[in-house]
Amino acid sequence: MAKPSALDSLLANGQSLLQKAEILLGDANKMFSDKNIENLTAVLDNTREVSDALLEQRSRLDDLLARLDSASQRAGEAAVKVSKVSDNANALLENEGRAVLGSLNAALKTIETTSARIDQLTQNNQARSNQACRVWATCHRRCANCATLCVISTSSPASWVKTRRVPSGAAKQYRS
Repeated sequence: MAKPSALDSLLANGQSLLQKAEILLGDANKMFSDKNIENLTAVLDNTREVSDALLEQRSRLDDLLARLDSASQRAGEAAVKVSKVSDNANALLENEGRAVLGSLNAALKTIETTSARIDQLTQNNQARSNQACRVWATCHRRCANCATLCVISTSSPASWVKTRRVPSGAAKQYRS
């Protein structure tokens, strides 16, 4: 059997090719419909407006980009400084922090010892404190002459002194 010629193949498949060409032209017509052409025109117009606006603002955009670059550099410098401060703080805590902690511990031990001594002194002198309160109560009485609280020193009868408040608030002393 002989191989069909190119012309015979074209004539045999021509009907199929024509159908495919008709479908392609129909799809092209749909793609270039009035609505799609209007939409494409609007997109191109908007693109042109945005491009023109950007060109008008070019100097401001260049200035903004320069400021952003400067701010970025300063932020980088600030980050380096913060890192150095953090490193210095860590070194300080490692080196001097231990010494401070040792001093605080010693101070706490001293406070504990002092507190214990004060507690012991308070307990040892409780009886004397109670006796002093009783003596104070007997030495303070209302003066019959002025009706104010008077203090009588009990060191010796010859040196008893009464103290009373006068209306001006000043203290007045006199021998009894």
